[in-house]
Amino acid sequence: MRIYRLTLTGTALILPLLIPAGWAQATQDVATVHLQIVDTFSGDDLGTATVESFAPEFDSRSGNLAYKFVQNRASDIPFGVYRLRARATGFWSAEKDVYVYQPETWVVLGLSFGTIDTQPPQFNVSGKVRNAHSFTSEIHLRLIGVYSELSLDTKPDGSGKFRFAGVPQATYILVTIRANQVLDARRVQVPGIGFLEVDVSEKPKGKHEVSK
Repeated sequence: MRIYRLTLTGTALILPLLIPAGWAQATQDVATVHLQIVDTFSGDDLGTATVESFAPEFDSRSGNLAYKFVQNRASDIPFGVYRLRARATGFWSAEKDVYVYQPETWVVLGLSFGTIDTQPPQFNVSGKVRNAHSFTSEIHLRLIGVYSELSLDTKPDGSGKFRFAGVPQATYILVTIRANQVLDARRVQVPGIGFLEVDVSEKPKGKHEVSK
């Protein structure tokens, strides 16, 4: 029961107001979450996943809502921020933060190939920044996962050579930056990219499209 104070023509009245059970929950903003699982290397859809956990980041009262997912779809998910962990047969499980603030929320989660009996393969990505000349020391390189939350950073040495160590198999965007300006951005697949040559001699200022 809730008590509301109403004032009519200068007279204060205290009126009891009965709230039907479940009314507050029924009016809460909820969403349908659609989950797509892809191979981090190829981007191929992996089909139905096993959602191991889908729990609120800041409110433990709701508990794990993984049980709501049926065929990669969950209904009546209250608005909020969640931590998702899912897996698919033949792939390592992965996690990511999910922000649910739209009635229809779409989530893409990338998984890396592997099983419980194997360690996920890791590789080195190396290359050289060419024609940076006097500003080689100002160059910064970032490797960003397309289907994962992984982000790795490095700087070239005095000759322009650079190296990322321990890179999982996946598809990435390699971004070359100088003073907050993107000089080059390209899509790379690990493994199989070989030695990268990044030429920054004639890059236009401002926006730069990602090379295929």
